[in-house]
Amino acid sequence: MKKIINDPLAVVDEMLEGILKAHPLALKSVGGDLRAIVRADAPINGKVGIATGGGSGHLPVFMGYVGKGLIDGASIGNVFSSPTTGQMLRVTKAIDGGEGVLYLYGRYQGDMMNFDTAAEMAEDEGIHVETLMVSDDVASAPPRDWQRRRGVAGLFFAYKIAGAKADEDTNLAEVKATTEKALSTIRSMGVALGPCTVPAVGKPTFTIGELEMEIGMGIHGEAGIHRGPLKKADEIADILVDAIVKDLPYKKGDQVAVLVNSLGGTPLEELYILYRRVALLLEEKGIANYRPYVGRYACSMEMQGASLTLMRLDDELKRLRDAVLHPEVSRARAQPREKDMKTTLAKDDLVALLMAISDEMIASKEELCELDSVIGDGDLGVTVTLGFNAVKKTLQGGGALDMQGVLSDCGVAFADNAASTFGALMSTMMIRAGCTVKEKDQIGPAEAAAMIQAAAEGVEQRGKAHVGDKTLLDALVPASQAFGKAAGEKCLLPDCIEAALEAARKGADETTNLRSKAGRSGWLGDRTIGARDPGATAIVILLEAATRFIKN
Repeated sequence: MKKIINDPLAVVDEMLEGILKAHPLALKSVGGDLRAIVRADAPINGKVGIATGGGSGHLPVFMGYVGKGLIDGASIGNVFSSPTTGQMLRVTKAIDGGEGVLYLYGRYQGDMMNFDTAAEMAEDEGIHVETLMVSDDVASAPPRDWQRRRGVAGLFFAYKIAGAKADEDTNLAEVKATTEKALSTIRSMGVALGPCTVPAVGKPTFTIGELEMEIGMGIHGEAGIHRGPLKKADEIADILVDAIVKDLPYKKGDQVAVLVNSLGGTPLEELYILYRRVALLLEEKGIANYRPYVGRYACSMEMQGASLTLMRLDDELKRLRDAVLHPEVSRARAQPREKDMKTTLAKDDLVALLMAISDEMIASKEELCELDSVIGDGDLGVTVTLGFNAVKKTLQGGGALDMQGVLSDCGVAFADNAASTFGALMSTMMIRAGCTVKEKDQIGPAEAAAMIQAAAEGVEQRGKAHVGDKTLLDALVPASQAFGKAAGEKCLLPDCIEAALEAARKGADETTNLRSKAGRSGWLGDRTIGARDPGATAIVILLEAATRFIKN
């Protein structure tokens, strides 16, 4: 066994310590229990909580999907082993926002027993729990018994749909019903080329010949339905697509989301070769490929192999699938009291506002990288993190005597530390906004309207883009206009920022149907249609943070 570990028996806890240290703004443990991981902002008042869990060894399943627009908490077991009832209960209590909790996990016996017990204990404490199990592995039971199947990579789609539905301020019954509908259309099958090694065991979970492969292998190394000679990628794709399409069955005219997933040890190069054939086969069958995912989504340690998952979509599931990619989570659902709302901002308030925005933007790194990977080069989240970390450092250092100085210093720091197109535009926004508050002591609705207008005009001038070009301006300009309109109607600052946020969200949503005409993705043209603009999404996240600060 050759692994980068210390003590084989400490692998899980040391891994969890590393994850929490790497993502302190996104995740936290419950009461110091490393095996109970929840969103850093949990619980979200008024929102249905979603809990999952299972054995380690499958990253990013399970805790990799704890976050905005996905699930709220996960209980973590040893490698390939169920977490305990107590860990599940702690997660349940930590994510309960008063609307109940949905348990959503793969069908495995140990998980089922412990989750059921935790649900009973939660009910005794007044938390209503409903349960759904993912059963997508077509190799583990015949079609008539699909609900007895193992849960494998289909967990990824289940989390996305459930998380998006829960963010719509709906109730537990509706979240369960929609997720159950999605589960009934999700099918998966995998192929294994080699085993994995559980650290505590120290030897491979099974053996397979150098020129053999196993079709239908489970994610714990369970036997599949057939072992035979290793085949070429196209032949493997034929086997997987044929089995899955027949199982539901999927038919001509269906729209599906597609996942080609590494079991841990298969590189992206091979996954894309496999996807190439999958996409062609679906096209030949008249099945519309609505959105592909290719990568590492549900693994089995370092197992060599891949799996294919399809999810049939209707209009609701398409909307929810899209929403999960750019979650607009109300990260604090409790309604603020009138006396707590800020109607004007002084210099110290501006500093605190910029710190709050910075924290939220940094926490959105993975979300922005995922969006940017569709029509850009996938590094927007990195740029945002570098820039806003520099902003935080600047604010913590003090120095500026007035509000213009604060914004100017932050803008320069952002550009210096995040050299990129977005860095230049964000720097311009801050510096131009700062110019409008020169020698001012307070920011009210009129001053804030001038700031956001100057920021939008600065981006237009600097980037040479316009509304409709599929850039951040498609969110920023409508936000500026809505804020200015509300300020002109003598609305208070909280109402103005709320109007701006609503307009920005609408503008960002509309970029999905636009063809990119500017920026890094401009050369892609029609290929960008169907993808939401990551820069516009960044503006929405920024305004969400500003709205929460001003209203609380």
